[in-house]
Amino acid sequence: MDSLLELQLGGNQLSGVIPRMPVKLQIALNLSTNLLEGPIPKSLAQPIGLEVLDLSNNKLSGEIPNYLTQMTALTQLLLSNNQLSGLIPEFNPRLTFDAKGNKYLFNASTPNTSPRSAKKGKSVTAASVIGFAVGVVIGIAISYNFYKINFYVAVVKHYGITAAIRTCFW
Repeated sequence: MDSLLELQLGGNQLSGVIPRMPVKLQIALNLSTNLLEGPIPKSLAQPIGLEVLDLSNNKLSGEIPNYLTQMTALTQLLLSNNQLSGLIPEFNPRLTFDAKGNKYLFNASTPNTSPRSAKKGKSVTAASVIGFAVGVVIGIAISYNFYKINFYVAVVKHYGITAAIRTCFW
């Protein structure tokens, strides 16, 4: 066999790590919707003419390797719904790239959503709620005191000073 144009193995419940692929694979490799796990192997970067790489809906883990950015013929890279993590490499702008459903992936233009920063965000939110509650209590206390002062001023004006002193201690 001189070359292979496409290898379509999606939806076959394949499990384990991604095996070595034919070097002369030219157009598409579809391994989507299987049970593949482990990191994306370097052997996937060897088919020079590969245009479409679909690894979506598996259990792949680790970072997206930088060597995928050097696949110049690649026009579509589908990595959604895996367990990938880390920084997304800079790909060619003409590449269609999908990595949705990998909750620990982030790129340079979006905030880091690693577990550590997610935990930090929760503590900031808790502090904000506590601060707001304390502010409301202080606001109510200040409002009540202003009400009491205005009430005493009204009593002094109407009844005189002795009645105001008597009502201070209720």
